[in-house]
Amino acid sequence: MKESLNAVIDELKALRKGGTDHVYVSDEAMRGLQASLASVNASPAIDPKEEAARALAAIPDRIRSASPE
Repeated sequence: MKESLNAVIDELKALRKGGTDHVYVSDEAMRGLQASLASVNASPAIDPKEEAARALAAIPDRIRSASPE
């Protein structure tokens, strides 16, 4: 599952590099992504919630938003 989540993040980064500055995602999809990130347990030494927080912090606010600015 971690590979799939990383693929989503990589795709968002590629879109940003390609000039896309806004991506709208439904609230339901964002909740699902956040829940998936929280459930990933890459290593017993790393708290999954901490890893999820780091991953979400790497995504710009305008990509996390489900509503137009």
